Amino acid sequence: MDNQDILHKNIKDLIFDEEFSNLQIIANDEINFMQILGVSHKELQHSNFLAWLFNPNASHNLGNYAVKEFIKLFFKKNTNENTICELSVLDFLQLDFDSLEVSTEKQISDKSKRRYDLLIYSAKEKFVILIENKIYSEIGNNQLSDYRDAIEKEYEDCKKVFIVLSFIQQDIAPEEKDFWIQLDYMHIITLLDNIIKDQSNILSIWRYF
Repeated sequence: MDNQDILHKNIKDLIFDEEFSNLQIIANDEINFMQILGVSHKELQHSNFLAWLFNPNASHNLGNYAVKEFIKLFFKKNTNENTICELSVLDFLQLDFDSLEVSTEKQISDKSKRRYDLLIYSAKEKFVILIENKIYSEIGNNQLSDYRDAIEKEYEDCKKVFIVLSFIQQDIAPEEKDFWIQLDYMHIITLLDNIIKDQSNILSIWRYF
């Protein structure tokens, strides 16, 4: 069984998990979980769900738990010492996550048709996380360098993290490999699993609505 088969098996097991069903109920008004995790290949729907999940003020009532857990998992995954990550573990411990702005499909400039998939930004804490979300499609020519250059200019005074999130291993150009961290969707499955384990008291409330 290859990694993709394992990933799909874990997604299927998660979808049929009883506690996960409670989280699915919360999300029904926002997004269709079956499309996101089992059927659809549309990246925008995936990004919309993640934006909802990472927004501390969204209707899931999880507060900043999901985005903090995502970054914690990011630090565990990011073991490549050659990768430039301006957000340190010490920075992370001091961040005020309630000040976050989470957006999708934001145009990178007036002159460009390119749009960021997912942008997590705090003006108060001066940090930004850019997530390029790919399902099965491949990264376009100069796409990552265009995004990174735009972020460097627009958020010059911020600490920056660049992430490629994909179902498949992406071929990142050599000149960009030192800047971008690759994560696969097992990272998101682990995140959702941690929500189920650690936030079951919040999820159980939704059984009664």
